[in-house]
Amino acid sequence: MRLLSICCTIFLLHLSLSAVGQIRPDQGWTLTAGWTEAYLGDQHSSPLLYQSDVLDLDARYTIPGKTYFEVGIRVQVGTIQAQRHRKRKGTLHETPNLFEETESFDYVANPFFSRFGGRLYTRLLWKVGNYSQLGIMAQARYDLAGIAGDTWQFAMADIGPSYQYHRNVHPNGSVQFSASLPLVAFVVRPNWALDASLPDETNYFKGYLRTSTRFTSLHELQHPRLSFGYQYELPKGKSLAVSYQLQWLSYSQPRPLRMFEHGLQLSYSL
Repeated sequence: MRLLSICCTIFLLHLSLSAVGQIRPDQGWTLTAGWTEAYLGDQHSSPLLYQSDVLDLDARYTIPGKTYFEVGIRVQVGTIQAQRHRKRKGTLHETPNLFEETESFDYVANPFFSRFGGRLYTRLLWKVGNYSQLGIMAQARYDLAGIAGDTWQFAMADIGPSYQYHRNVHPNGSVQFSASLPLVAFVVRPNWALDASLPDETNYFKGYLRTSTRFTSLHELQHPRLSFGYQYELPKGKSLAVSYQLQWLSYSQPRPLRMFEHGLQLSYSL
């Protein structure tokens, strides 16, 4: 699958360099389904490297023209497992106290449905030349996963520049490229760690506000997002598109977080 993704990227890059034509975006709803492979390393939560396979479902509405507007929502569900250990089972024994017997319960680390996420995003672009558009993109994302036998959460709202390229290669087909890079962001990290200065871990709201919520910018957070695609026009104004998407997230507070995601998406414009 990785080899297929690399070949698609090279093919679409070649098309974008040799294409001729005009921009032909469509107004209306676009529905997308796809697969994403992700690698996650969060030293704040676990020393292990995690790998996940995720089903993507996306819906967006676009208004094209000299001023291009887009708003959309994406839902993700899948699995995340430590590459070294994969799925694990065990029994957890609680620390006994003076008046109660010791309790224990079985657990499963990294089951099949162990990662959930959502994205809410919008773009506003202005035409630059014959084939390009440049503007801003804002996105809010939330991720929930099972890591190190506990619940891992990450939330972020960001805004930054966005670029889009759309060019016909023949009467019914066009190539597309888009990129965005957040410049400022509001980030929420897990508040539990082996740190005696943290507040009561059961009070997540206070913990987030006091220890893990902060505004940040490009010097601490790097999160480039890229997409390469091919769109084919169908009768009655409808279209099909396939795209390869990849993004990288690097955040340094309070301990380094690294995440790489890439995958293939199939879209249908109504």
